[in-house]
Amino acid sequence: MYPHDDIHDHLTGLPGRESILTHLDEDIPKALALININGFGDINQLYGQKFGDKVLQEVAFFLRHNLDLDNYCLYKMPGDEFAITTDLDKTVLYNMLMKLIYRFDSYKFKIDTHTLYLSVTAGLSCSSGPSMLEHAKQALKWAKESKRPLAYMRETLVNGCGLGKCHEMLENIKFALEYDKVYPLFQPIYCNRTSKVLKYEALMRIDIGKEKTLSPQDFLEFSKKARLYPQLTKRIIRKSLNAFENREESISINLSIEDIMSPDVSSYLFDEINAFKEPERIVIEITETEGIDNHDIVKDFVQQLKKHGVKIALDDFGSGYSNFSHLLDLNADIIKIDGSIIQRICSDAKSKILTKTIAGMAKEMGMRVVAEFVSDQGILEEVISLGIDESQGFHLGKPQRLI
Repeated sequence: MYPHDDIHDHLTGLPGRESILTHLDEDIPKALALININGFGDINQLYGQKFGDKVLQEVAFFLRHNLDLDNYCLYKMPGDEFAITTDLDKTVLYNMLMKLIYRFDSYKFKIDTHTLYLSVTAGLSCSSGPSMLEHAKQALKWAKESKRPLAYMRETLVNGCGLGKCHEMLENIKFALEYDKVYPLFQPIYCNRTSKVLKYEALMRIDIGKEKTLSPQDFLEFSKKARLYPQLTKRIIRKSLNAFENREESISINLSIEDIMSPDVSSYLFDEINAFKEPERIVIEITETEGIDNHDIVKDFVQQLKKHGVKIALDDFGSGYSNFSHLLDLNADIIKIDGSIIQRICSDAKSKILTKTIAGMAKEMGMRVVAEFVSDQGILEEVISLGIDESQGFHLGKPQRLI
């Protein structure tokens, strides 16, 4: 049942902007998404407003029948936008939106005598209260500017983030790059059989002066928007490999799909790998696998890494619908089970079953499994009993400087 469904958009019959504002005032959904029709102004100009109205009606019909959610509200916003609120987890909504966007791209809209292929861009917010709508608008704007199908706005990024705040963060990133204040911390990953450190994961940090350090959640979206992200990635690659040139342990470096798709970053990585004496001690952790939209490029990238002896790990495994298909597509050597699952294995039977299933499947496929977010002895003992090969978390070792 829609809240205040007496306030409707006359074209689509959906609740309108006033209804969603009332909903946000009175209730606190976990997530809100804004969906914008790309190039709608051109359609209006080319075919006329009446035709444009029919497009909006058809899009509303499509959304009603293609939202794979059990509990949601769909709204018609002003212009060419629609909104969705739901009490479901952001990861569920994010995955659903990606599937919806790809389905939208291939759908034939038949209006009068015309057949149209439309596309949409979405912005997702998971803050709280009335500010959710504004945050979703900012996420949508970022998605448009960066030419992504979907962007997600975290509350920590937008609280108090006006132009001044964005400018300040941009200056912080530039300062860190100019004065070489971008560096990795290294978190140990232990072998559960021998209790010895097998490898370290490199975690990016930047110093911005006055003894203040920022983590990626503070600056990552800003760096991508300002197109400084590739420079940050290259600094971490170089410093991590330099730190482990003469060590025995392996080094694990995170790469996003955006890194892999960047010719600049991928070329730099292979140059550094070629200069490294033992590339078989390098692990590349692929993050944000839900964002893969060009499997051929990613598969070719992975194949080239494997020719050098580099190992491939899938990060946050179990957190998305398409993880299992990526095992086959990307030929991973290592699975890192998502920390949200590991943290609950002592108290949630389903998490324990899922962990056991992943471990068994990985063993059959010749892959190693890492448990992330091992935060206490009870969790450690549980993951060992379930046959997990390696463990990582604050209980075993916090990120530290090695250089």
